[in-house]
Amino acid sequence: MLKTKNSENTAVIGSMAEILFSFAGGFVLSGGSVAGIPSFAGVSLAGAVSLPQAVSVLVGSIIRYIAEGSIHTCIVQVFSLIMIVLYKLFFESPGAYADSIVTLITVLASGVAVSALMGELTHKLLLCLLYSILSAVSALCFSKAIASVVSERAVDLRESGAVAFSVAYTIVISSLCGNEFFVINPGIIAGAFVTLTGAYCFGCTGGAVCGALSMSGAFLASASYGVSTLFMPVAGILAGCTAKHHKAFPAVVFFAVSLSFSILLAVEELIYAGATDVMSGIILFIIFSPLNYNEFIKTADGSAELRRTIRRSLDFLVKSLGNVRNESSKISEMLSRKSTVQSDFTAEAKEVCSHCHKRLGCWYNNQATTKNGFRKLSQLSEVTEESFPYELSDCLRKEELARFFEKKALEKATEKIIKMKQEDSRRLLFEQMKITEEIIAQTGSNIQNKSNGRVADAVRRKLVKSGYNPSGVTAFCNEGGRLVIELYFNEQECPENTAKICEMLSVMLNTELVYSEPVRCGEEARIRLCRRTEYEIEAYGASICGTSEKQTGDSSVIFSDGTGISYIVISDGMGSGKEALLQSRMVTSMFRRLVSGSVDSISALKLINSIMMTKSDEESFATFDAVKVDLDSCELTLIKAGASATLIRHKGQVLKVASTAFPIGITDDPEIFVHNYDFEQGDILIMFSDGISESEYQFIKELLLGSDDLRYIVSEICNKAGLFNRLPRTDDITVIGARLLSNNI
Repeated sequence: MLKTKNSENTAVIGSMAEILFSFAGGFVLSGGSVAGIPSFAGVSLAGAVSLPQAVSVLVGSIIRYIAEGSIHTCIVQVFSLIMIVLYKLFFESPGAYADSIVTLITVLASGVAVSALMGELTHKLLLCLLYSILSAVSALCFSKAIASVVSERAVDLRESGAVAFSVAYTIVISSLCGNEFFVINPGIIAGAFVTLTGAYCFGCTGGAVCGALSMSGAFLASASYGVSTLFMPVAGILAGCTAKHHKAFPAVVFFAVSLSFSILLAVEELIYAGATDVMSGIILFIIFSPLNYNEFIKTADGSAELRRTIRRSLDFLVKSLGNVRNESSKISEMLSRKSTVQSDFTAEAKEVCSHCHKRLGCWYNNQATTKNGFRKLSQLSEVTEESFPYELSDCLRKEELARFFEKKALEKATEKIIKMKQEDSRRLLFEQMKITEEIIAQTGSNIQNKSNGRVADAVRRKLVKSGYNPSGVTAFCNEGGRLVIELYFNEQECPENTAKICEMLSVMLNTELVYSEPVRCGEEARIRLCRRTEYEIEAYGASICGTSEKQTGDSSVIFSDGTGISYIVISDGMGSGKEALLQSRMVTSMFRRLVSGSVDSISALKLINSIMMTKSDEESFATFDAVKVDLDSCELTLIKAGASATLIRHKGQVLKVASTAFPIGITDDPEIFVHNYDFEQGDILIMFSDGISESEYQFIKELLLGSDDLRYIVSEICNKAGLFNRLPRTDDITVIGARLLSNNI
């Protein structure tokens, strides 16, 4: 997790940025006009923000009024701003609606007071009321829009958010149009940029809506500005028709339409706009338009209902599997109880006693005594003269009875072993069904990830143009808003140089991407790329064989799942040498394959455990020690099963984390140790297999507190392991050290 100090620094920087933006907003928005009346956008902005930002808006607005010498014509706005600041100074705002009501009251009160002093209250009362209502509505929309940007880090155009941003955008465009500098009009420039971006991201609909809003904002400023934006809705629609192609296509169409309008209407303002403002907006669009707009704009996704339907189907499938598993378990228990009903020894009597002349006396006159003797015989695994029941001391066929029941005992033992194996297999089957349910449930949760077809299409076209032949391309934003791109290739056509593809796509998307190694499944391979994380892992490892074997029985792997999560895994197989290496390598390779295939780490480990339990008749197990690090949030998760302790250096202290869980492959229901810990930039952790003696922990702690050289620390732990182990070293040793570093992005 991010630490307190970093959080405080981030909060201070964020507060300063908010104050500066508020000052700039007050300065810019106070310079426009609405239908010839000074704009109320600055007042609405002050009503929508907190006290420090409202003061910044007031200062920025007054500086603008003084610089333009218009403070006497904007006295209503000045009084309204002062009253809003005073209200926020003495009262805590309960919410956006309360802020809008306060804005309405202050604007209305200021307008009425100024009009009364000028003797024009009768003529301007209705205007003051309308002006205050518009200010209040704008304040409410500003408040919702700002809250959305702060909380979502994106423009939320879903449901009421679309209304809020539409009103706020129209007011901003109106105010910007009043800030004309020579022949450059920032309002028209912004309108052209937003309209083109809307057309590029959302097609004809986006271009039409953004163009209409831009035109409305310009008309609010003045009729002349409105005339110069008449082309925007039409240009936005036509630009949206070419939005599937490279961004140059909608830009050219937009410019051609604006130029055509200026020539056909022969309006001087249109000619100027086409020559300067529109071209400036197009240049901004070419430079800054986001291909991956899902990171910055949230919309009502048309495929959301389809995803919900698929998830409901998967959830129902999970419940169905669960019901089948539970019912099968109950039936198995019932059959097991039924098979344990005690025998009345009728079959045994018929087999041994049918030709004996004393049969009637034993089974009719002394039936209870005879059955009791037979019962005692059935409980013996070996019948001897001493163990023969006294109830059958007068039996004429003792030897036949002994052979018969010894045979029965052998059959019963064999049947019991078979039954135990069946029960074990049944438990493993039910456990695998349960794991399958968990994996399907996780798939249902992951399907909520928002796909980005535009990025996928652009990536596919770029790859094909560069000589690659992907069988499939998908792009989506995960829960953290991170762009993830998955490239699928036939095994024979999978590119060898993944770094080259990553660099090429980074340039195309104008964002730095990182890649994970290809994951192969059958005849298909997948390469996953994602936006570069805020942090990275530096790791160093060393190994020593514990016996005369040339190969260590330990396996380790360091990998990323391609979504901003890194893993470090160590597994120690039973024994040493090739057999132990085979077991440990099977655990690490299967874990990497499953996790890279989007299976949750705990479900993956349970599935590996069931495979280890059934892979052969011989006993086999392996320890499992994994570190999972989220390279954005710095969340550290330790996952252990029979593994040695892990040492973590954090804030000048060393934490030892140990667990008592059994290794993988011993029990069919493993108890896996999972826990989260604090981790931040510069922290170090040390993982090792069970070849390290506990007496060396103090030495390792001193190394961690006394040095930052990761390679030196790991080497010293390996080299000194023999000095701390009094017994002859027979176990393999693997040590891995890892440190969290900043990517400086």
